[in-house]
Amino acid sequence: MNQLRIGDKFAKLQDVERRKRSIEHLEKAREAKVRKIHQEEFVESTNPKCEVHGYRLIKIAEISKLMKCDSCATILFFDFVQSEKRYGLASVFAIKCHNCLCIKEVHTSSRTAVEKGRSLYEINAAVAFGCIDSGVGHEQLTTLLTAMDVPPITHQVLKKCEEQFGEAFIRVADRSCWNAIIEEKALNLADKCPSTQINSTSKRNPRFQQRKTILMLKKFRNKL
Repeated sequence: MNQLRIGDKFAKLQDVERRKRSIEHLEKAREAKVRKIHQEEFVESTNPKCEVHGYRLIKIAEISKLMKCDSCATILFFDFVQSEKRYGLASVFAIKCHNCLCIKEVHTSSRTAVEKGRSLYEINAAVAFGCIDSGVGHEQLTTLLTAMDVPPITHQVLKKCEEQFGEAFIRVADRSCWNAIIEEKALNLADKCPSTQINSTSKRNPRFQQRKTILMLKKFRNKL
């Protein structure tokens, strides 16, 4: 019999096999996409002895919670670092416990959620925000980090982090422009308003027209 029961319906064996292959193909494509994302962000330390040199930017509150073995609660030491993985300016150290020899991953920065269900290390998000706000480019940032003996962030990772803030910056800029337009319009109407006494509820009153225009502009601005 070449039919199988799926739920309340019967399906041919060929259809079932085809559906399985489609699901496997989608899972492989999803895994490849996730692997590609990590490869774009991930720069592994090439030092085989894992002798950590230079400086690292760490979050004290984050790393102080992690420097303890999950198995025996023994304090961990950087003298027993087995490997380092760098994600931009964030590092993930694999540290061996000198008591029970278990290995634990210690992150130097916490992660923050972004759009589309993804997350970024806070240090990478912070440096991307700072570069946009101050107008500093990747070359200037690399020069600064190199002078500080801090492993620099790659241009690809920095660009990806900046893209997460791009739309938010545009929305804030649009609102700022509209606030300036509303303020300028209010000042212009105030200058044209005569000092003579006019009924405040009259539609011919310039102040009434001023309030009406401002409300209209604010309503349009809120749609952005």
